[in-house]
Amino acid sequence: MIGKRRPGAQNGPMRKPVLLGLVLGFLSLLPAAVPRAAIVELLVDPSGAFTIQNSLSVGIGAVDLLATGATGFTPNPLNTGISVLDSTFVGDIGDGSGRSALVVNNVAGGVSIAAAGTTSLIGVFARVGDPLAFSIIPGDVEGMFLATLFDPSLNPLHPTSTEAFPPICSECTYRLTFTFVPEPAVATALALAALVLLGTRTRER
Repeated sequence: MIGKRRPGAQNGPMRKPVLLGLVLGFLSLLPAAVPRAAIVELLVDPSGAFTIQNSLSVGIGAVDLLATGATGFTPNPLNTGISVLDSTFVGDIGDGSGRSALVVNNVAGGVSIAAAGTTSLIGVFARVGDPLAFSIIPGDVEGMFLATLFDPSLNPLHPTSTEAFPPICSECTYRLTFTFVPEPAVATALALAALVLLGTRTRER
């Protein structure tokens, strides 16, 4: 029943320091002094192989990209986190730029296409003859997509900074680097701890 006091709720003044101690103890386990930076790298080698190097503590559940110099994309059939039916490549997005678009989705909520701390092959791009004409572009450029990277629950992951490293030779790899400070898992843990502390103080008023 709404408003019914739970057993032990009358001991609010005694519970407060105990719960506060638990929260502070939890926070002491987190990197409070210097937020942990982590990166996600999207790599496309000269063969067109597209991999994600994920150093976050959370997996990647989906990726939305734009590209130039790409004519097709084949998802990696061995990556069981990828839903082929829910992923798509569009050769021309129709805005006059000649850019293509790639959307790769997971098979279900909570599933990663690139697990935390791993390097995962996502698929292979088919490309035009000139390898230097190829590039991958963050999907949220000009608001085309909500974000480039998403967690396994398909929440957007917004990096602190993004850098592109185009190939300088025909045998070089194109690299797109996303830096997160603090990384999403740490930020979420801090937020949850703050909510627990706030909730404790609110109930005891």
